[in-house]
Amino acid sequence: MKKILSVLVLSLIFFSCGQKEKKEDVVSEKENTETIDLVIEYKYDRADVFKVYYNKISNTPIDGSLMMTQNVQPSNDFQTTTFSFPLGVCPKGIRLDVGIQQDAEYI
Repeated sequence: MKKILSVLVLSLIFFSCGQKEKKEDVVSEKENTETIDLVIEYKYDRADVFKVYYNKISNTPIDGSLMMTQNVQPSNDFQTTTFSFPLGVCPKGIRLDVGIQQDAEYI
């Protein structure tokens, strides 16, 4: 009886581990074929630069090595800026810096 139970448990573990690996493969294939966009809508009356810092590994600090910038033009109307991450990159952490001008009052 113990042999049958042991074989059954080992079979379950082996079978479930195989299924998990297949799911991870599907996710990684999806990440490699799609781009991810971060779309920001704002109203800003100054020419400035917006920056997005990101990392690709969960629970790690954003160290500034991965960054995108967009120049922003002044306008009294709402504007949209899109940051497109590189193909295959799925950011795990994102930091948005809205402007480098110290004297800006509001966005």
